[in-house]
Amino acid sequence: VKGVAIVMNPHTGDIYAMASAPGFNPNKPEQATTADLQNPDVAWTFEPGSVNKLVTVSAAIDKGIVTPTSEVDVPPSMQVGGFTIHDAESHGFEKMTVAGVLAISVIASMASPRKSM
Repeated sequence: VKGVAIVMNPHTGDIYAMASAPGFNPNKPEQATTADLQNPDVAWTFEPGSVNKLVTVSAAIDKGIVTPTSEVDVPPSMQVGGFTIHDAESHGFEKMTVAGVLAISVIASMASPRKSM
């Protein structure tokens, strides 16, 4: 399993630290592929949705809009500013708890609590 963490100053963009967990056995580097040896901190591209979900949910819980066990609508996609946002895994319309949304990193479900704030 690969993982990435970057600590940066949001005001200046300065990067203070970055770390990643390898997707290969570091005790057997000869078995690693070229892709395994890339630094995912700078090689991968992704929407900042995963980070924003945590901020959105924390604010919604703090304001009493939702609790971890609240059910939220999870649409297959949503339109924001003329762009279609969808989750990495395709799915139909679902209902999930707020905790479940965070556990599997669902993006589209965050519209409901955000609209209430």
